[in-house]
Amino acid sequence: CDFMVQLKCLKENKIKRHKSSETIKAKKQLKRWQEIFNNARWGLVICTGKTAKLKNINPAFAHMHGFVPDELKDRSLLSLFINQERDKAQLYLNESVKQGHYSFDSFHEHKDGHSFPVHIDITRVQSKTRKFLYSIVNVQDISERVKIESKLKKAKQDAEAANLAKSEFLATMSHEI
Repeated sequence: CDFMVQLKCLKENKIKRHKSSETIKAKKQLKRWQEIFNNARWGLVICTGKTAKLKNINPAFAHMHGFVPDELKDRSLLSLFINQERDKAQLYLNESVKQGHYSFDSFHEHKDGHSFPVHIDITRVQSKTRKFLYSIVNVQDISERVKIESKLKKAKQDAEAANLAKSEFLATMSHEI
């Protein structure tokens, strides 16, 4: 009988060690995700509800908009779009609801009032029963990309204009000869 009690105690200790080991692993994993969220160089927010209220805001997102994270808590994601883009942004948010994921380019407004181009990627997270839990929103300031694209477009137009001028010059010269 004493052997059975010892066996039972051994099993219970093994279960406790296993659960403790799983808890430690889960805490390490949670810490890693927290570090990723806090140190990512792109804006990350977790939004809830139909109005996309900002609940968790990483420092990069806040900095991009001229705020600290606590200043943005519970604001609507839509409030960060420039006025001219809010109706479209609402349509895009609705599309993310339908599809579960949606990406688009738009313009956000900085705390100081200037606007800047952003690329937004929204993923809705649902429970196993398909109940909406929250949205993960990834926002990247694409100002540099837009500048480079603009320079490339201008360079292409200049090259095409130069090519047309060259063609006209050669046509004129061959006609003169």
